[in-house]
Amino acid sequence: MAKTVTLSKAIEAHGKQVTELTFNEPTLAVLEDLELHFTDGGVKLKLGAVIGAIAAMADIPPSSAKQIPLSDLMAIAAELKDFLPPSLLTGGT
Repeated sequence: MAKTVTLSKAIEAHGKQVTELTFNEPTLAVLEDLELHFTDGGVKLKLGAVIGAIAAMADIPPSSAKQIPLSDLMAIAAELKDFLPPSLLTGGT
């Protein structure tokens, strides 16, 4: 199962201007690298880990993932949450 997100601004990836990213379902390795930290207010993530996860799931270099505007990051997060079980998103077991 893959999900495609249209970007509001093109980024350069693999020498081309890209306006859509297709994200593959994350592997356990990608989730492990995210270093999820659960708090009372939700989940905390390190930005570098998020960049690495986006790059891995969309098959783009990390330097390309760093070009994604913040507004598009929010749209990506909303789309990709379906990949994760609800208990993981809430910190449950």
